[in-house]
Amino acid sequence: MIVLAAIWGLSFSFIKIASPEFGSFALAFMRIILAAIFLLIVSAVMGQSKALISLMIKPGLRWHFLVSGLLGQLFPFILYAKAELTISASSAAILNATTPIWAAIVAYFWLKKHFSLIQLLGIIISFIGVSILVSDSGNSTDTSIDGLLGAAAILLATFFYGYGSNYLKKYLNDIPPLQVATASTVYAAIAGLPLALYFWPESPISAQAWNATLLLGLLCTGFAFIIFFELISKVDATSAVSVTFLIPIFGVFWGVSYLDETLSMTMIVSMIIILIGVIMSNLKLPLRKI
Repeated sequence: MIVLAAIWGLSFSFIKIASPEFGSFALAFMRIILAAIFLLIVSAVMGQSKALISLMIKPGLRWHFLVSGLLGQLFPFILYAKAELTISASSAAILNATTPIWAAIVAYFWLKKHFSLIQLLGIIISFIGVSILVSDSGNSTDTSIDGLLGAAAILLATFFYGYGSNYLKKYLNDIPPLQVATASTVYAAIAGLPLALYFWPESPISAQAWNATLLLGLLCTGFAFIIFFELISKVDATSAVSVTFLIPIFGVFWGVSYLDETLSMTMIVSMIIILIGVIMSNLKLPLRKI
């Protein structure tokens, strides 16, 4: 979980570097297609190519792979790239911590997993922390309309992550993690190709943006997905996405040290409040449920 959090925390810096030149749709596609190529190579090395192809063309599973790819990759990747045009990488990493909250809410309404009172209080506390961060007039978030829309885009992306993690657990939990990760990524790449071609940037893309995109796709997506899908196969969806407890710490560290972003006191306070709320929302205590 620590390795995964460090890698995903770094992804926000790479997005910040690459998104202004690629744009949200092209960057999301490049991230996915690079990850797909990486995962296909790994599958071939592991001798799983034949089984993977059989699964990908199986009528009962194709839809689930596509939905998983849309919820867990294409939609949130587009939203993150769009958001970081107006908010800092550090702020995006902090807001990303709400993912387990959405996973718990989706599990409550969809899978009928009830909250305890302390879990409900944790959800409320987390969104108080989000409100503090979004209202910050310092360097963490632009309070213009564009900045607020950027923060909203991150929250929508984390909703997709929370929904997608529950979807994986419900429909694809019996399939080997590498095959789920690879198939979902391939279908996400296919779905994202038309958007990438239509919105591909006309201006030349710098070497720095290309390098950031390569690392974003191969390391922060392809390699990280192998770790994450293995994790989600062993624990429930809410616990799996609890890796986001650690991502803000690494995300802020990389943003401050790598991009020279300013760490304001409001960012620190909001991050602490959000993480306290997220931890409370994931506590499994024998309290009265609602």
